[in-house]
Formats: sequence, C-alpha cells, structure tokens
Amino acid sequence: MTKPPARYQGGDYIAQVKGQTPFDLWRSAAFAGFGAYCGSVYHFVYGPIYTWLFLSRVGALPVILFDMSVTVQVLYFPVYYAVQEVVRSATPAWGRVWADLNANRWDDTRSLCSIYLPLAWLNYTYVPSAWRGTFSGVAGIGWAVLLSRTRGERRTE
Repeated sequence: MTKPPARYQGGDYIAQVKGQTPFDLWRSAAFAGFGAYCGSVYHFVYGPIYTWLFLSRVGALPVILFDMSVTVQVLYFPVYYAVQEVVRSATPAWGRVWADLNANRWDDTRSLCSIYLPLAWLNYTYVPSAWRGTFSGVAGIGWAVLLSRTRGERRTE
C-alpha cells in the first residue's frame, strides 16, 4: 500500500522541484492521498476483477480499452479532482469538481492513453507476470509527474 502514495507523491515532488514555484506541501499531500486511494481501490480492480476478465480469455487489449474508457472515467479522474478540490481549495465545492472533470476529460484521457495504452499493452503482452507491478510502478511515476505538471497547480479563488 505504500507504493502508490509514494509513486504519486514522488511524481509530484519531481514536478515541483523542476518547476519555478515554491514547493507546495498541500499539493504534495493531495497527491499522496490520491495515491493511497489508488493503492486501496485499484488493488481490487486489477487483482480479482481484471484477473477474472483475463481468465475469461478476453485478452489484454479489450481489458486495457475497458480500463481507459470506463474504469478511469468512473473511479480515477472523478476522485482525483475531488481530492484536489478538497485539499487545494479553501471552500471545496462539488460543482467545481464536476466542472473541472468535464472541462479536462478529453485532454486527460488523451494524455493517459498516450502513456498507458502502449505501456499497458507491452506490460500485458511481453512483461512476465512477476514483473508487471514493477513495470507499472515505474510507468506510474512518469504519469504522476505529467499529472502534477498539468493539473497540480493550486487555484486562487
């Protein structure tokens, strides 16, 4: 469970250190919290649920496409924007969460797919099962850096 928070917080740290603004501890905490959520929820999604899909002989590509088009849209981005809103806003509002989510949905999905579609295909096609978590973890750091650079800035109200 420590890997996802460290991955997201580490990615945010890399993005912030490379940026031009002072380090934002609240932003870092938001990424760690979101990583903790991903570690707990996606343990079950990628464990029992996706294993069942793979065992039914659906194949890697349909599962990856399902992940990008359904799971990410329902479990990933809505929670990301909710955590960001709660941590970085003095007065969190669910309306802003949905507005940000919908305004950024296609750009976020395109960015995620540009990284994870080819890497997931490589992972499920060529990487041995024992190394898939490590492979995903390393790829996840790159994604966390991109997410932090493009969507991590605190908004002024």
